[in-house]
Amino acid sequence: MSSQNDVLKQKFEGFSYIPGESAEALIGWFAELLSEMKNAEIVVSSFWGTRSF
Repeated sequence: MSSQNDVLKQKFEGFSYIPGESAEALIGWFAELLSEMKNAEIVVSSFWGTRSF
């Protein structure tokens, strides 16, 4: 489980916009990542969640 958490944390830390990507795709990807992190019980403060966006 720990390695899965590490992967999710790396995805979160590496989150960024890719030129040409639609806003809908970006928001969908981010929302999916946050859901996965929530299911893994990884807590993300609202500051870090909005900072990444």
